[in-house]
Amino acid sequence: MKKLHMPRIQITHAAVLLYAAEGPKGLTMRALGRTLGVCAAALYRHFKNKDAIVEAVVNAAEERLAKRLKPSPRLRPPRDRAAWMVEGALQFSIDQPHLFQLVTRRKAHWHGAEGSRRAVAMRQQIAEAMQCGQLKPDDPEEVLTALWAQLCGLGALRERGDLPLGGPPLQQAWIGSAKRMLSGIRAA
Repeated sequence: MKKLHMPRIQITHAAVLLYAAEGPKGLTMRALGRTLGVCAAALYRHFKNKDAIVEAVVNAAEERLAKRLKPSPRLRPPRDRAAWMVEGALQFSIDQPHLFQLVTRRKAHWHGAEGSRRAVAMRQQIAEAMQCGQLKPDDPEEVLTALWAQLCGLGALRERGDLPLGGPPLQQAWIGSAKRMLSGIRAA
């Protein structure tokens, strides 16, 4: 058996890859152990149980989604921050459908700087969009909740097959629906 040098990081990374590729059914302790070259029982030295590993996967998925929702500080800010976030969420849902589904089905940690990384990234973009006049002045928490509900709903519709699975038809449906919702909170 192989020895892990940075076990929590290595286990989390392998679990994220398994979950992203195969979804919840693919993430078993045996499959994870096999991927890492260790016995499944060795994983319990570093994580209390499978739920703790799934929680680490959720946190990693939240981090990945948060990166998609924030423009790079090296680039000029997007002209429309809210639409940019919606498009980032769409791209993440296409590239990582299992991880997007996992994030949208977990209880959100919204409030304050201690909120999830996704919520913090979204709140920051919404507040900046309000400051630069792209969105009406409002409570960023309420706008965040409305926008996240919209994205979760779109993801659920896509999963059920009510929206196209990919390509331009999905983009048109997703972006079009979000733009209709965003038009209600746009600054005049």
